[in-house]
Amino acid sequence: MAKKPESRRQRKIRQRLEEVFPDSKWVKIHGGWFQDAGLLDLHGCVYGLHCELEVKEPDGELSPLQIERIYDILNAGGCAAEVLTEEQAVNIVYGAIRKAGFESKAGMPSRDTQKIRVYFLRARSRKDSPRTRNCRTTRRRTR
Repeated sequence: MAKKPESRRQRKIRQRLEEVFPDSKWVKIHGGWFQDAGLLDLHGCVYGLHCELEVKEPDGELSPLQIERIYDILNAGGCAAEVLTEEQAVNIVYGAIRKAGFESKAGMPSRDTQKIRVYFLRARSRKDSPRTRNCRTTRRRTR
């Protein structure tokens, strides 16, 4: 079955975003009976910043629910927009990263942000978790 032009465009945009932001995660959300109405096409996380993008063809229009969803995400501090091209998507995400303060002059997160991120990842590991640190099953048995 032939892919629709918007599906091809979504795939290209997602691949470009994953290429430009290698530590990011992007997921295509397929609409269906059990999904909320107005969900945007691409959901992603870049340096801890929540992003949602609606991919449209040049003659396409956003539905009122999609417009409302974009405003809700922007008011909550995330990144959301309608995109037509790959470069537009990259520029929107870069702008959101700058606005959130995750960027130094080089275009990457500052060292403080990286330290916080590493600390957060370490704190979430099973060994360092306060819940399992003193757990009977994780203690070493000595005889």
